[in-house]
Amino acid sequence: MEKYVLLIDDDKDFLTLLEIKLLRDGFKVKSLLNGTNFIDTIAAQKPAIVLIDVNMPLIAGNALCKVIKQNESTRDIPVILFSGNENIEKISAACGADGFIAKPFEPDSLAKEIGRYLP
Repeated sequence: MEKYVLLIDDDKDFLTLLEIKLLRDGFKVKSLLNGTNFIDTIAAQKPAIVLIDVNMPLIAGNALCKVIKQNESTRDIPVILFSGNENIEKISAACGADGFIAKPFEPDSLAKEIGRYLP
């Protein structure tokens, strides 16, 4: 069974780079350029983990995280936030994220962090 990762970020180039890295690491990947329809995507495709950028224009990543963690059907899905914000650790804890990755990060650290939450 493939491990399905949902990526949410407003930077298309960054999403493409993350997607390539995760595909090479053996993950199945779905990317969204914003979080406006993310609940529909989660409900339909049941990701094993969700990675979300904090700083997005329409809906902040930490707000998306709160929605995921407060919804009974999605709260058990691990959420990892990523950001260049120096307060990423506090932001992640406040919204109930399972983990965080500070930007910039090494590509190998991404798969390692995901591996912490997937069986």
